Amino acid sequence: MTVATGAAEADRVRPTGGAPAKGTTKMAAAPARKPGRARFPAWAISWLQVGPLTLVLISMFLLPALVFVVVSFFDYDRTGIYPALLLDSYREVLTSASTVRVYASTFRFALIVWAITLVLGFSIAYFLIFHVRSPTMRAVLFICRNLDLT
Repeated sequence: MTVATGAAEADRVRPTGGAPAKGTTKMAAAPARKPGRARFPAWAISWLQVGPLTLVLISMFLLPALVFVVVSFFDYDRTGIYPALLLDSYREVLTSASTVRVYASTFRFALIVWAITLVLGFSIAYFLIFHVRSPTMRAVLFICRNLDLT
């Protein structure tokens, strides 16, 4: 007979010899591994896949950005750049009248575009949800909205 190790059917143990007992599930044999073929854990495979992209991003983006930030504190003249920890460049840029005007106009245009997008986006979404009943027509209007006509 069968000896039960738990309440669930899957937890039952097969009897010794012969066919499985009534009410038990037949267990499939594990596939045989090929000798000489290494098997990596899932986390290692993930890191092997993301590793090359990480190296490219670090070498092509992060390191040049770091050099740019460090050099921005250096002193300079017509002939060269000299290592020094100076904030004069930042003080000149952030306190000049032309920079303040550029920041103000950029903020104003961003606010205008945000407001227009907010009004148009909610209006179109309201129309699509509450006034267009056909799913096909919703899909067509959605696709037309996403077309780039420039």
